[in-house]
Amino acid sequence: MPRLLLALLSYIFLTSGAYAEVPPPDSLRAPAFRVQTVRGDTLHLRELRGSVVVLNFWHIGCDSCVSEISGLNQLALDFKDRDVVFIAFARNAQKPLAQFLRQRPFYYRQVAHAVPVSDAYKIPVDQCPTHIVIGKDGVIRHRQKGGSLTTAQTLRPIIEDVLKASAPAAGP
Repeated sequence: MPRLLLALLSYIFLTSGAYAEVPPPDSLRAPAFRVQTVRGDTLHLRELRGSVVVLNFWHIGCDSCVSEISGLNQLALDFKDRDVVFIAFARNAQKPLAQFLRQRPFYYRQVAHAVPVSDAYKIPVDQCPTHIVIGKDGVIRHRQKGGSLTTAQTLRPIIEDVLKASAPAAGP
């Protein structure tokens, strides 16, 4: 019962429109996805098991999404030699996203027209940006709604903690 109550309160808080940093219940497995990046690479969450996965849900018309890109780029560079994969799920179509990225590079692996993945993670357009950190075991360890110039500084210690704490789960 306490887990159900925590999940319900987390959902209410996350959907209230306020900035949120609510750790999910331990049993919340990340929804599976298989996507193609704008560069043509295929990413399958199951194949990323054993790595910490940092997801960013955003779109190019979102001012706070765009404002945090520089900090997120530095975060990706800082963890480039660590067991961390950064993926950005944009709600935009391939062509406008590619045009935007030519002008403003974003070092996460980019996935265009990612509305189905956003829906699977229950992230409507008005909740962009949202950041999710998935442990090496495939369990969501952190979910943060809202963006700012300090988002990367907020995510850094969380990623460090998840890297230290999460170990790959046994089995498929």
